[in-house]
Amino acid sequence: MRYLLFVLALLTSGCGDDLEVSIKQEIQEHIQKEAEALVADKTCNGAGDCDAIAWGINPCGNVKDYLVFAPSQTDVAQLEKLAAEYNQLDREINAIVGGAELIDCELFLIKPELECDEHVCKSTGPKYVIS
Repeated sequence: MRYLLFVLALLTSGCGDDLEVSIKQEIQEHIQKEAEALVADKTCNGAGDCDAIAWGINPCGNVKDYLVFAPSQTDVAQLEKLAAEYNQLDREINAIVGGAELIDCELFLIKPELECDEHVCKSTGPKYVIS
């Protein structure tokens, strides 16, 4: 990861939690922009041409969102790498900040149903289930 050396230098220099969280969030912003560019072309011919990947982890350890993409138009391996980096940063931020007590950990966002609407991959909307 291109920001790794910068982050390691700051984290090992005795920075406080607020700065550590800010740095991780800044890295997440860069990863988010890269991922959005990667999935920008959602061209499809049918719902089977669409997919979604977990994006973000809440303090309970559940998925926060899904990015919809067209695998035929996306470097899926790169997207999976970005999602893993983004989600790991979320886990690290959650470990510092906490917050599980502020949300309902029994609600789970499940992978959305996808459709190819006018040759564009789309989600039919978020779906939550209670554990």
